[in-house]
Amino acid sequence: MALFSRIRTPATTAFRFRHFSTVSPNSSTSLTTHKKSRAALSRLKSEQDPDCILEICRAARLTPSSHIGRIALSVAISKLCEGNHFQSIDTLLQELRSRPDLQNNCFASHSLILYGQAKMLNRAVTVFDEFYNEGFCRSTKSLNALLVAGLIAKDHVEVKRIFMEFPQSLVKVFHF
Repeated sequence: MALFSRIRTPATTAFRFRHFSTVSPNSSTSLTTHKKSRAALSRLKSEQDPDCILEICRAARLTPSSHIGRIALSVAISKLCEGNHFQSIDTLLQELRSRPDLQNNCFASHSLILYGQAKMLNRAVTVFDEFYNEGFCRSTKSLNALLVAGLIAKDHVEVKRIFMEFPQSLVKVFHF
């Protein structure tokens, strides 16, 4: 069996030396969303400037609907949080929120978790209320995302308050 692995044919050498790049080799073809997200992720890992981080995220049109997009958003939030650029974090998430393709419960839940990752739990609670009034956060998934945001932010007192008060206030609104 080992004998066959040493045979070199044009197909095996082409496979061995295939082109690995985040940029499309043919400039006339556009990058797919997955490739844009991968390129953004690799650039975000080395970038420190908050304006450049925001531009990378805007150019790649990152969404939490794909796994690589969620990772790239998480890396961007981490980089901005390390530099204490909380206004940039809020700007990024507000811009994402205004996109019509992200007007859903999945994005609402993920944005709450990203606010928790940035240790901006008060802003997460405010955004949860805004989403709730707009009709996005009317599920246990979004309430759980808010609780997870509190756990990630390590604000256990606020998590306890949210856990005790929010379900009761939601029940009063819906008259269950």
